[in-house]
Amino acid sequence: MTIPEGAEQVPARVGSTGVYATPADLVAFHRTRSERAMRTLLTVAGVAIATPLGFLVPPHLEPAAVVFLLGLYVIRRAWVAEWDVVRMAGVCPRCETAIELRHGTVLYIPHTMHCTTCRAELWLETGVAPEVDASLRRAAIEGASAQPRTGGELGGRPPQTWSPAASDWRDRKR
Repeated sequence: MTIPEGAEQVPARVGSTGVYATPADLVAFHRTRSERAMRTLLTVAGVAIATPLGFLVPPHLEPAAVVFLLGLYVIRRAWVAEWDVVRMAGVCPRCETAIELRHGTVLYIPHTMHCTTCRAELWLETGVAPEVDASLRRAAIEGASAQPRTGGELGGRPPQTWSPAASDWRDRKR
């Protein structure tokens, strides 16, 4: 597949807690600071126009507030979007399932993702993934997916927390 004009082949990796990062194929357009500032200013202008129009819809205050709050979200997203994805393909470092991002996804690195197979929280970051021996990678995956040991200090019971609704605090002697 060819890289579109202006897009960059970015060295990237997919990481997770307790396992070694895996390489990812990331092709994206880099948004410069001035481009992000221009998009942000245009978004601010759009929100400034749309918020008063929200007052025209009964019950007047709520639609305007919703437009304003959604506008704040879109303004922040326009400012932090450093990369615009053309394609991203990688594998989950925990279960080795293929992971992709859709064309047009905007990224702020590190970008948080979730594996649909093992439900692990992953992140996409720039940089080359370390070269790791397959046996070390497999041992880290098995260690990260192992069930926590029961016993020890808590005796296999979950920790207790104090709550007025769930304790006998009224029956205690002073």
